[in-house]
Amino acid sequence: PAPTTAARLSWVVFLVCSTVLLGIVLPDLSVVFGLTGGFCGGLVTFCFPAMFYIRVASKKGERLLLGAWAGYFLLFFGLVAGVGSSALVAVTAWKAK
Repeated sequence: PAPTTAARLSWVVFLVCSTVLLGIVLPDLSVVFGLTGGFCGGLVTFCFPAMFYIRVASKKGERLLLGAWAGYFLLFFGLVAGVGSSALVAVTAWKAK
């Protein structure tokens, strides 16, 4: 079912209020770019290729060279790298205040 007008309006109000609040709390745009880059960089570099590899490894009838476990390891490493780099940017920004 399609969302109601009230649901859409409440979603828009939530997005606008959270954006204004985030703009007040983080006036320096480099923090936002650092957090976005840290999280998305880990996803694009490690997690998405690992998910594609896991999907192919599970669908193929024949054995792949490294098996699906390598994809799971890379996925876990990408999540740790993305969260870790985002946390590093947040800690650095917090200490700079």
